Amino acid sequence: MFRTGPVTKPTEEKRPPRIVKTVQVRPTTEEITVTAYGTVIPARRVAIETEVSGRVIGMHPQLRPGGRIQRDEELFTIDPTLAKLTLQQTEAELAGAEANLQEAARKHREAEQLVQERVVAETELASLEAARRQQLAEMERLKARRDRDEEMLRRHVIRAPFNALVLDESVELSQRVDPGDLTVTLVGTDEYWVSAAVPTDKLPWIRLPAAGRTGASVKVEFDTGNGRMAAYDGEVLQLLGDLEEAGRMARVLVRVHDPLRHQTAAGTPPLLLGSYVRVHFDAGRLEGVLAIDRTALREGDRIWVADANGRLQIRDVEVRWRKEETIYIDTELRPGEALIVSDLRVALPDMEVEAHPADEAAPATAMTATDS
Repeated sequence: MFRTGPVTKPTEEKRPPRIVKTVQVRPTTEEITVTAYGTVIPARRVAIETEVSGRVIGMHPQLRPGGRIQRDEELFTIDPTLAKLTLQQTEAELAGAEANLQEAARKHREAEQLVQERVVAETELASLEAARRQQLAEMERLKARRDRDEEMLRRHVIRAPFNALVLDESVELSQRVDPGDLTVTLVGTDEYWVSAAVPTDKLPWIRLPAAGRTGASVKVEFDTGNGRMAAYDGEVLQLLGDLEEAGRMARVLVRVHDPLRHQTAAGTPPLLLGSYVRVHFDAGRLEGVLAIDRTALREGDRIWVADANGRLQIRDVEVRWRKEETIYIDTELRPGEALIVSDLRVALPDMEVEAHPADEAAPATAMTATDS
């Protein structure tokens, strides 16, 4: 017989826990904005055509491209001489018609008395009544013609329909104009609009105007050069009914009041038509969310958590908002838990880990998260 030594079972080598970097995150409230880009367009634009003929005898000193004109100020005046003469003639004819009507009414009253006295026949009274009515109709016709002549006279003075900026003009002193001539193009200066292209998935975050409420507040930024930005307050006016052709994004109309800075301090640059601007929509706030670095969100919208027992937990989260390198998630960490920010080649539920704050150096002899 052969004698053998004691049989020993091989022991499984226990791997040390993985060293992971962690951060503590707490629920926070975050103001969020939707950022988009757009182009400044006029809110009001009008091309003024003349309605009467004549020579231009007067012009506003600011009637030139870039000029600013207040509402109801005279843009230019067309010689009203013929219109005044026509009105005077109509007024003279109207005065004669009024006299004729008074005479016809007098004769009618006298005839009524004579009919009662049986001096004249009723047929003559009827003729006088017809004459009186004819004179009354003539006077009404001349009153209408006088109103028309007064209106035509007013049309010889062309006024600004609103506070305006002159985009273009093609009229000069002594120039003859005729009905239908395009003379001036104006845009309103009380407000401009911005047509902003917004991703369709961001539309639910933008408050649109409705009955009893205004649209979301907006901050419009314009690069004035040398890295300096000018900011303008605005509000959402309308969601347009079509998509932008290039990027197939929704278009939101934003209203900007006082774009030329008439009512603000000197030195503030005006907002120029055609400018390409950045638009920040106030999208409200997120409450009770966790703000984590983009790299801490794992594939499939999951996070890794080091629990109080030194074990790795994998949790599904709801992404509420993305902002550059920060992601806001709707979840919570229990006491003693921390968010793992290290990369692991393999991450398994309940895997043993050794958590160290991200701003600490890992132990030199430990197995780091990137070890195999």
